[in-house]
Amino acid sequence: PTWGAGSSMVLLSTQTASASASISFTSLINSTYSKYIIEIYNLVTASDTVNLLMTASINNGSTYLAGTSYTYHEATLDALSAGYASLISSGASSLNINGNTNLGTATGENYSGMITLLNPSNATVYKNVIINAGLFESTGTSQVTIVGGGGIRTTSAVNAIKFAASSGNIASGTFKLYGVL
Repeated sequence: PTWGAGSSMVLLSTQTASASASISFTSLINSTYSKYIIEIYNLVTASDTVNLLMTASINNGSTYLAGTSYTYHEATLDALSAGYASLISSGASSLNINGNTNLGTATGENYSGMITLLNPSNATVYKNVIINAGLFESTGTSQVTIVGGGGIRTTSAVNAIKFAASSGNIASGTFKLYGVL
């Protein structure tokens, strides 16, 4: 597949969650690519009303940045209402990637999306993250679209990322990491 004029996506890894505490991509994020795309398909959490969180590492996953290392602003658009809701943080301990709508465990509820990590190896700037996702909630009766962005506040090279539910495990789902030339 291609992504923009003259670029192509290279599949680097596929992981399937099965009662997984987290899904991590280590030793694959480096200076080879300036853009990484993570596709998440049909993610279901083991616990109800939880968030999907992303964290980054600068030491290949030995530890992950915490404190106030993450910022985000996400718009949530619900198919059952004409309203817009937002979720913001100027200093969080993780990057929330499901907006202000919690993930659930009812039949049909799931999350799918594409997370883009830009310039993770650049050691002079903070890292930008683009979020474009959708989820079904309320037993599949409401589709929610999440669009937005976030940032990882470190000038060190980011070389690993991890996804986890805010509580409990990731019951199921597929994660694909691509490098973009």
